[in-house]
Formats: sequence, structure tokens, C-alpha cells
Amino acid sequence: MPALVSLGVAYALAPYITIWNRSGDVFTKIPQPFFNPTASCNAITFSHSGKYVAVSTSIPPYLILYSRDKDVLTKLPDPAVLPPAVQPSAFAWNDDDTSLAVTFTGAPNFYVYNRSGDVFTKIPDPVSALAGGGKRASWNPDGSSLAIPHANSPYIRSEEHTSELQ
Repeated sequence: MPALVSLGVAYALAPYITIWNRSGDVFTKIPQPFFNPTASCNAITFSHSGKYVAVSTSIPPYLILYSRDKDVLTKLPDPAVLPPAVQPSAFAWNDDDTSLAVTFTGAPNFYVYNRSGDVFTKIPDPVSALAGGGKRASWNPDGSSLAIPHANSPYIRSEEHTSELQ
């Protein structure tokens, strides 16, 4: 459970993202990050510990990653392999914040990044692609498997997670 209970909202218009911390019934807006998205955002997701935040934006780099210390978001370096020219549709963090699944409504359908410190590295793609765009993603409780619903039959796919997907 995150040390802070927070709410993040992604917008199509400026300021593109807003984050509030919650204490009881009171929500307090935190300052915008120094490196704020500059285009439409459609997803914002906190890691389980609350230390990392992933944001989907409609222009390159398409994925913005932040580390978080209380009310301060610091943009992390872009991963060496960024999403292709398609905006991510959703994110899912595994339970210990060491892997981030990123889904896309078009090819390549999904990526998985492993985290070491504040560096995110894309792992190799699975041998076979999804049968349609990835809609969402969910890790099982121990982070050993990833499930992704997608647009075409069989409509859901589960991958065993090691250093690379099968």
C-alpha cells in the first residue's frame, strides 16, 4: 500500500495531469512537475509503493516516467526503447514495482519494462504477438504472470514473466 493515498487524473487539455494527495476526506493538489506533459494524456498510474508514476501522452516520447518523493515528481530518463508512434492505452505495475506493463491499442500491443534503480529497460517481445490491441494489463499477486485482454479471439492472454516473455 502506498505511503501516500493519491488520485491522479489525465486530461486531453492543459494541465494534462493533476495529482491530489488524500488525507481522510480532504484532497490537496500537489504542484505540477517541473517537466509536465505538453500534450493530451489518457492514462496515469502509480506504482504500488507510490514511488513511481507512469503517464501516457499523445506525442513522443508517448511514455513519461517520474519518481515521486512526497509532493515532488521528478522526470526520469526516457527508456532506451520508447513506445512506437502509438499512445499507450494503460499501465500495470507488478507488486514490487520492478516491472511495468504498457499496453497499446495498435501494434506492438504491449511492452514490458523492468526497473533497476530509476532505469527502465524494455525486455524482449514475446514470440507471438497479441491477436489485436492490448486494452489493459494485470499482474498476478507474485508478479510471475501478466494477463492482457485484447481485441480479438482468444480475447485474453497470459504470459509467464521472467527476464523475457515466452
